[in-house]
Formats: sequence, C-alpha cells, structure tokens
Amino acid sequence: MLKLPLNDEFNIFIQDYQKAETYIPIVVATLNKCGQGTIYFGVNNKGEAIGTLHIRNTIASVLKDFESNITPKIYPSISLLEQNKNIIKVSFCGTNRPYSYKSKFYLRDHNDIRLLDYESIMKELKFIDKEHFKEEEEISLPLRNIDEQRIKRTFETAINAKKYSSKSKSFSFKKILVNWGLSKNGKPTKAGILLYGKKLPLSLTINVYDNEKNSNIIETKFMKGNILEFIDFLLPYLKKTYIEKFRIKNSAYPENIIKEIIINAFLHANYYYGNEFIVNLSPYKISVLNPGKFPDEYFPEDFAFTHARPIITNKIIGKILGYECLASLSGKGFKLLFENKKDIKPYSMKQNGSMFQFTYFIYTDKNKYLSIDKAVISILSEKPFVKSEEIAKKIGKTRRTVQTILKELKEKNLIVRKGSKKTGYWVVNK
Repeated sequence: MLKLPLNDEFNIFIQDYQKAETYIPIVVATLNKCGQGTIYFGVNNKGEAIGTLHIRNTIASVLKDFESNITPKIYPSISLLEQNKNIIKVSFCGTNRPYSYKSKFYLRDHNDIRLLDYESIMKELKFIDKEHFKEEEEISLPLRNIDEQRIKRTFETAINAKKYSSKSKSFSFKKILVNWGLSKNGKPTKAGILLYGKKLPLSLTINVYDNEKNSNIIETKFMKGNILEFIDFLLPYLKKTYIEKFRIKNSAYPENIIKEIIINAFLHANYYYGNEFIVNLSPYKISVLNPGKFPDEYFPEDFAFTHARPIITNKIIGKILGYECLASLSGKGFKLLFENKKDIKPYSMKQNGSMFQFTYFIYTDKNKYLSIDKAVISILSEKPFVKSEEIAKKIGKTRRTVQTILKELKEKNLIVRKGSKKTGYWVVNK
C-alpha cells in the first residue's frame, strides 16, 4: 500500500474533496508558513492511500477553488499520483506572501491554523520588525580585519577601467575606505567586512547533482569567506564544471548570464536575514539561493523589457562591484537572461522561507526536455483541464501559437482531447 511521509509543515491529507472553506484556509496557512505545500486527495491522516471517487470533478473544483479564493493568485500543479487508487496530488507554491482567503490571513503552526489580522501576519513573517540590512553601519572591529591588498586590486581595476577617478593615482588605504563607504569613525562598515573582511563573514555551499531532478550529489563544496572571494572562486568554477564535468560546449555556456545571476545574488541579498548562500548545479540548470526576496511587484521581464527603474538595495556593495567591472547597476542586466531564450521562459523563482531561489535553465541542442512540445506536454500531464490561454502564459507564446502546437501534437497522436471544448480535458499518450 502506498504510504506518504507525515510532514506537517508541507503536506495536507484529505480523504475526499471538500468545499473550499474547509481546506483553502489550510493552503493559505501553509503558503504563509512555508511558501509551498502539497495536498493529497484520497489519503487519510496517517498518510495511507484510500482513494478518491470523482477525479474529473475534483480536479475542476480544486482549480476553481484556487483561482477564486486565494489572494494573490496561485496556480497549482495537479497530477494523478496513483492511477488505480485515484490519488490526486496538488502542488502549490508562492513568493508573494502574505496570502489570504476571503481577506482573512492564516498561519500554520504544525497542526494548528491561526487566524491573524494583517499587522500580525506581517510581524509573524518578519516583514515589519526586521528592516533591511544597513550596510553603512560601523561595527566594532579594527581596520586590520579588512584585506588591504584586495582593496588595492579593486582600486587599480577601477582606475584602469575608468570606473573611478581620483586626484591622486597613488593608493591610500584609509582614504579609500572612507571615500568608498567601507569605514566610518575608524571602524569597518558592514559593507566593508562583507566585501573585504578577513573574518570570513559569509558561508557558501555548492552542490553538484548528476541530473535535473537533483537526485544524487556527485560533489559538494563548502567555503567561508567574503563576497569578492566567493565571486573570484565561483565564476571560473562554474564554467569549468559545466564545460568539463557536464560536457556543455563552450559556445553553449552563457557566461555573461551566469555571471549576472551570481552577482545579483550578492548584490541584492538582504544580509539581515542571514549570511548563507547556496548554489545547486546540474546539467543545463543552475539554482542560486540567497537571503532576501524578489520585489513583489516585479518580474525580471519588467527590468529587461520595460522602463522599470533599477532597485539597488545595497548601494555600497553595488558600487564596489561596479568598480570591479562586475555589475553595471543599470537595471538592464536581466535582459541577458533572455538572449538564449528559444521556446519557453528560461528561469523560475521561488521563496524558501527567508531565502530567495533563482533557477536558470541553460539551452543547448542536447537539452531536449526544454523543447516547446515537451513543455506543453508536461503542462497537459500536470493540468488536464488547462486552457490554452494559461499554457500561452506559462511558455511565453501567443494563444494562436499554442493552438497550433496542440493541433500538431494531436496529429502526431501524442495527446488526445476528451469531452467538449468547454468542459473537456487532455490526455497525454504515454
């Protein structure tokens, strides 16, 4: 008998479909607690599969419940976990906390669901009482804790690249510290320590996996250091890993895009929430996690294709990375993400508690699983009742293009349409 793990933080077990007011508050509470979760319809509270009765009606009702009752909008992924037992798996995630059900805010505390007002939920999520990291604040350490030689290297790079102009071409350690905001009152600032600190203020974990599902770790590296040490190590390491270990051709490796992703992680991190950075690598995919969150009102496309103004939260760190010729600070770096775009959106974003995760997919000829046909088939497998408008939004194509793709897939006998145009659903032929 199928038995699922009892993980109270993420999983919701429901024996059969119930009305929205019964389970949607639990979904909202889970989103606000974890940012993600899974409902299993047809599973009892012991994690045992008992089956559900009406698959088609349940899927349609769940989609309607999510669309109509949760604010901001959440689009779940629905699939059959076990055909014979009729176990329906509904996965959901969201990065725009706090979420609400009919203007009410809930938060999960193990098996308890708490109803909170807006101010309370914001405090619980630490969006009010924890302000953004103040990089200009001084800390009680002597200046010898800052790497003078590394600052001198930045100074020379900035002068040669005409990123920084100085009356004197000679390097003065203490003057540069003050002028660049790296020291105050004879003490290092937080930015100074994060960028050049000898006390190893940050931690970095790199996990290398053997496939896209992150099944087996084939290499792990852990480091302590500062921002520039990490960047100096990461950029050549990533290139070597993809080209030598994953055997991706040099011409197919988007070096500028990967560089932008790494720089952004350090530039836009909210160090108030932590000092840990994680990089997960697998063939054709890189995921970077850093403390903080992406601005709720924006997507990368806004900075890439519209006139959205750049948001530089850590201005001192940004300035130094500019001197290092690593960051342009123009706000248009995200446009690089779409240079290699072929068929579908090349990135995904997810909030994991206080950590923001950005994943980028590397496109090559061998990267067949990211083809347009497979992208559409994958969506139909997860959401049989999906509309062509939603598919178009997910893969970044027009509705007419999606209709053409669906027609071609039907002609190839890869998919079958069951039922009417309005109430029917898709079946993917295995």
